[in-house]
Amino acid sequence: MIKATMVIAGLLATPMTSEMPSMKECMEQRDALLKQNETLEVTCVPKQSEISKHQEMFDMFLDVVDYIQERQIEQCMIIAEETGRASCEVGEGYE
Repeated sequence: MIKATMVIAGLLATPMTSEMPSMKECMEQRDALLKQNETLEVTCVPKQSEISKHQEMFDMFLDVVDYIQERQIEQCMIIAEETGRASCEVGEGYE
């Protein structure tokens, strides 16, 4: 279920926002408000859930870890070539 934020703006008024549990409920409330006052501008904006925010940040962190590991492997291969060894340990040469 996608949560939503209702944004309400009227003449000479500061826009108001209200969190809604679902887009469907937001649209129903929007219709009710417009029936009361047609001069209002009311819109429903999907709200990103806290879980998806954290998941996105965690995915970015994992991308950084993958990038670092790839660079370490590349560095290890370069060291192995320069020293004439068949392989090396990741992290070797950083001491």
